[in-house]
Amino acid sequence: MNPVPASLRAVVVGTGRSGSGYIARALTAAGVRCGHEQVWGFGKPDSQLVVESSWLAVRFLPLPFVIWHQVRHPEAHLRSRITATVRPDPRLARLRGEWFPPHPDPVIHAMRRYVVWNLACERWASRRWRVEDVDGGLVAELAAEIGVACDPARVAEVPTDVNKHTRDEVVWTLDDLPAGADRDAVMAMGERYGYW
Repeated sequence: MNPVPASLRAVVVGTGRSGSGYIARALTAAGVRCGHEQVWGFGKPDSQLVVESSWLAVRFLPLPFVIWHQVRHPEAHLRSRITATVRPDPRLARLRGEWFPPHPDPVIHAMRRYVVWNLACERWASRRWRVEDVDGGLVAELAAEIGVACDPARVAEVPTDVNKHTRDEVVWTLDDLPAGADRDAVMAMGERYGYW
């Protein structure tokens, strides 16, 4: 972890693979300097950050900043988690494992992590949005909430797949999840988040 900059005003939290890199780039493009795992994570330190976007920050909640919660469609999130082609960073795996021990079945682990991690975010966040709904209007609202001027039109220039790590040929849907309490919890959370 890096030092917390005195300029920091807000933290975007969520579960990993929920678009934390995308929202960081969208905010930064609009003029709201946002780090991605630069404070809570292993990114390059930046003493001028106004916002930090990091799923690892959840381990340290509550924090003395505005807390925002970003979610992603359960199917897209779980597909990204289960079919990821990136090798996990052992430093991140250790930090995650200290807070949320792994389950031997990667699908069950992914479902539980989606639910537990998001519930932890919900407890402290002042607002929540879906990554699929990020646009200039939302970014303008966020910037106004923390008193930062921005150019929301620049958000449209940011590609939505800035941190893609999945195999396109893998076809996977929520119907592939094993039945049981974990699947029920994912489905209930997705419904509460307005995905169906």
